[in-house]
Amino acid sequence: MNLRNVAKYALSCLAAGITVCAFGIIGALLPQNSRLWVSLIVAVAALLAVWLAVNLICAARISGKYRSMNPRQAYEYGNRVKEQTERDYLSAERAVHASLTRAYIALAALVAAVGLIVMFVSALRAESIWLALTAIAATYILTTCYSVLFPKDYVGLPDSVVIAIHGDGTGIYETRSKVVLSLNPAECAMLTADELYAVFLHEFAHVVNVDTSRSRRFNLGRLRWEGAFENDFGFVVKAFTSSLVYTFEINVTLYQALSSRHHEMLADERVREAGEGGNFINATAKGEMFGLFDAVPRRELNYDCFESKAAPADFESKKLALFYEVMRTECDKWRDILSRELPANVASHPTLRQRMEAMGVSDYDVSKRETDGGYVAETKKMMERADEAARRFLADNYKEIRRSRYTERKELIDCYYAAKEKGEKLPLDRMHYCMSALYGVDNASALEIAATLLKENDGYAYAHLYRAHIYFDGYDARCVGEFRAAMNADSALSEECLECIGKFALLSGDEKLLKEYRASAPDKLGEARQEEEMRMWRPGVALCPTKLSKDVISQIEEYLLSLGGVEKVYLADFGEAHTTLVMVKFFSRVPGAECKRKMEDISAYFDMRPEKFFTAEYGASAMYALGDAKIFPFISDGKRNE
Repeated sequence: MNLRNVAKYALSCLAAGITVCAFGIIGALLPQNSRLWVSLIVAVAALLAVWLAVNLICAARISGKYRSMNPRQAYEYGNRVKEQTERDYLSAERAVHASLTRAYIALAALVAAVGLIVMFVSALRAESIWLALTAIAATYILTTCYSVLFPKDYVGLPDSVVIAIHGDGTGIYETRSKVVLSLNPAECAMLTADELYAVFLHEFAHVVNVDTSRSRRFNLGRLRWEGAFENDFGFVVKAFTSSLVYTFEINVTLYQALSSRHHEMLADERVREAGEGGNFINATAKGEMFGLFDAVPRRELNYDCFESKAAPADFESKKLALFYEVMRTECDKWRDILSRELPANVASHPTLRQRMEAMGVSDYDVSKRETDGGYVAETKKMMERADEAARRFLADNYKEIRRSRYTERKELIDCYYAAKEKGEKLPLDRMHYCMSALYGVDNASALEIAATLLKENDGYAYAHLYRAHIYFDGYDARCVGEFRAAMNADSALSEECLECIGKFALLSGDEKLLKEYRASAPDKLGEARQEEEMRMWRPGVALCPTKLSKDVISQIEEYLLSLGGVEKVYLADFGEAHTTLVMVKFFSRVPGAECKRKMEDISAYFDMRPEKFFTAEYGASAMYALGDAKIFPFISDGKRNE
C-alpha cells in the first residue's frame, strides 16, 4: 500500500471514529427507555436488511441484463440510447448527474443508519463489551463509506501544474482548482503560432462550455466508487450501493461516448465565432495527417530505432522528421482520405470534412511552417524535453523492449533470408513467426510467406490476416476480402477483422461497404462467439479418435517434442465444429512456472495452425473422458508411440 492510500484510509478512519463518538455521545444524553431503543435498533436493522436484499437483486438484474445481450441486441440498444441522447443532450446529462447524486444519497443514508444504531445502543446504557463491539463494527463500516470521498490516486494530487507536456495529444482538463492544458510537443512543432492559437481557443472553449467541469465531476465520481469497490473492505459499501453505482457507470459511459462529438463541435463553433476557423482547420488537418502516419507501422521507428544497445536519445525528433519525409510522398493520398472519410456511428471527434463544413472553410494548407525565431526556439526546447522523456521511459525497460522490437525479430528475419537464399523450407511455426517479424519491416517478404502458406492451405487464417493488415496500411481495398477470409478461417479473429473492415469503410468513404458492415457485423460477431463456445472442450463432452492426417500429426509431434519436458500428449476430436483436443502432460520434474510458460507457447502454436484446436493441460476430468473413448497418448514418456 503506497503512502497516498495510507493517508486515504487514515483520514477515512479518523472521520469514522469522530462520527461514532458523536452519535455515541448523543445516545448517552438520551433518556433511558430500553423498550423504545431496542425497537428502534430492530427497525433500523430490518430496514438495512431489506435495503441489502433489494440492492443485491437490482444489481444482479442490471448485470444480467447487459451480460446476456448478444452483439445484435447490444448494437440495437446502443442505437436506441444514441437516438435518445442526440434528441436532448441536456436531459441525458441530467440523468447522469441524477444517477451519481442518488449513489451519494444512498451512501449518506448508510452512514446515518449506522450512526443511529450506535446512538440507540449507547442510549440503552449497554455493557461496555457491547458498546465496544458496536463501535468497532460501526467504525469499520463507516471507514469504507468515507473512503468513497477520497478517490483512488487522487489524495495529494498537486494543483500547481497548469501546463503538462507529453505525447498523448493536446487537450484540456480540470483538477480541483486548476485548468490543466496538456501539449503534445510534436503537434506544437508542426503548427504555426496562429494555428496553435486557434487550437488553444478550441481547448479553452471546453472550459467556457463547462465540458471540463462536467468531465471532472463524472470522472471524480467514477474514481471514488471504483476505489471504494476495489479496496479490501469495499464489499460493505458495494453490498448496499452497487445497483445505483452500476447505473451511474453505465449512464456516464454511454453519455460520454455519445456526446463527445457534439461537445467538440460546440467548441469548434466558438473558434469560428472568433474568426480563427481557417487556422484551426489547418491545425486539425496536420493533426489528422500525423494520426494517419502514426497508424502505419514504420520500420525506422519500430525496428531500426532499437538497433543500438542504448535507448534512443532523440526518438520523438526522429518521428517528427520521418513524418515530414513521408508527408512529401503521401500528402495527396492523405488529403484524398480526409476528403472522403465518413463519420463513425459513435466517435469522440468529428471528421475533418464535418469540421470544414461547420466552419465554412473549403480548403486547408498543411505546408505552412512558422518562421518566427523565438517560436521555433521554444518548440525545439519542447522537442528536446520530449526526447528526454521518451529516453527515460524506454531506458527503464530497454533491454526487454530491444529484445522484442529488434533482437528477436532480426534473428527471425535473418533466418528467413538465409532459408530463402538456400532454397530451404522452414517449419510452419517458424514461417509464421518470420511473417510476424517481417510485418512493418519488409512487407514484400511478409507477403511472400503469406502466399507460400496459403498455397499449401488456403485456410491458413494468419496468412490472410497479415496480408489484410499490409493491404489496409496501404489503403488497398483488397484488405476487406483478406479480413473476411481470415475470420472465416478462424472465428477467434472475427472481432479484430470486423473492426478493421469498419475502419476501412470509414477511411475509404465506401458507403455501400459501411452499410453492409453495420447491417451484418453484429450477427457475424455473435456467430463467431457461438463458434468459439463450441470449440471449447468441457468435462462431459464426448471425445472420439482424431481424424487429423498423418502429416499434420507428424508436424505436431516434431513441435511438441522440441519443447522438452513433455511426457504425454493426447489428440481427440469433439463437437460439431470438428475441433481437436490437445491434452498435454509434463514430466513431474518440470517446475510449475515452466509448465505454464510452455503451455502458453503450445497454445500460441495451435492457435496459428489452420486446423481447429483446443489445448489443455492434463487433468482428472480429461483422463476419464479419454479413458471412456479408449484414446491413448500418441506421445508417451517423451517419445512417439509406435
